Amino acid sequence: MQPLGLAPLLQTVSTDVTNSVRRAAFANGEDVIIEATMTSPMYAERLLLSLAKTMYTDLLIVLSDTSRTEAHRRVVDRWWHDRETDPLGGRLIKPETIDAAYNNDNASTCVENATALLNTVRSGTTILEHASLITYVNGELLSSDSYPPRAMP
Repeated sequence: MQPLGLAPLLQTVSTDVTNSVRRAAFANGEDVIIEATMTSPMYAERLLLSLAKTMYTDLLIVLSDTSRTEAHRRVVDRWWHDRETDPLGGRLIKPETIDAAYNNDNASTCVENATALLNTVRSGTTILEHASLITYVNGELLSSDSYPPRAMP
């Protein structure tokens, strides 16, 4: 038995745990790293509400993107390679899950939603004061308009 093959079944549990930890970090005003695919614009709206309720003022978005074709290739490679080399197995991601993150012209909806989130903050219509974007494509830094993050105490 290779447990990572069951990862899709455990997604709900891990999401619930992550949300609990995030709520505690928000309540303490800690710097928070939120990993999200941003396939839904509704997620960005909920994130903004959470940040506003907890009085955050700065947002740094690190966008990592690739083409639909490359995403499919990487998932298959990881699945088979890890099944053969890792005792935990490989993590299966269904092709339709990847396809849902791209629109008809092969552009990532994640990029569109992250950019919309950035523009919303920069429009001045939220409590957040600053938003920056760092973009990677296929692991290479494409652009950065970020200011340095706050130093940890």
